[in-house]
Amino acid sequence: EFRRVLFRSVTGAPISRVLVQLVAGSEQSTLTDLEGHFHFAELPASEVTLSARKPGFFSQQEVAQGRPSIPGQQVFHLGPDIPGVVLKLSPESIIFGHIGSGGEAVEGVPVKLISPRIREGRKVWEQSGYATPDEEGNFRISSLLPGTYFVAVGPSTSSLLSNPQAGGYSEVFYPGVSDVQSASPFELAGGEQVEADFSLKREPVFQVSGTISV
Repeated sequence: EFRRVLFRSVTGAPISRVLVQLVAGSEQSTLTDLEGHFHFAELPASEVTLSARKPGFFSQQEVAQGRPSIPGQQVFHLGPDIPGVVLKLSPESIIFGHIGSGGEAVEGVPVKLISPRIREGRKVWEQSGYATPDEEGNFRISSLLPGTYFVAVGPSTSSLLSNPQAGGYSEVFYPGVSDVQSASPFELAGGEQVEADFSLKREPVFQVSGTISV
């Protein structure tokens, strides 16, 4: 038989209702109980692969690679003297906040998360999350791995075509600056929830049109 415990990696607390899959020729699966235990019985001595999944959590492989959807599999050799094994999952992080302007909620303005990455020895900026505020100006971006995130709001000119005099919102980085170099990053560990509120100002916006020819 194979019986082990899953722990939340940040707190060490057991996690219930984790889908645990075991592959040893054929595939079996089960859910952990309230104490984080799972159980597979009548298994012969062999190599087996274990993986664990639960919405809102990441495997250690996903955390190490900095990308979701990396298979979190571990290989074990079953035998009479197999040592105890702890499979760890890391809870997702969340960034939430409110977008306002002149005391009124702002909806429909794009909210983007941008993260620095090293690609071929160069620093690049990649979008790592996206949300649109609701009618009350609130947004929430979940399923975030541990890492560095910059929050940007805008630009938005949704009212330009119907009412050019209404203006729009230029791109603003938290805590209210115009470029990422001056912005304040969020350094998130597993399971953190942080708030990023914005107060936007309407600005004059202009429309550019033209023709492209050979």
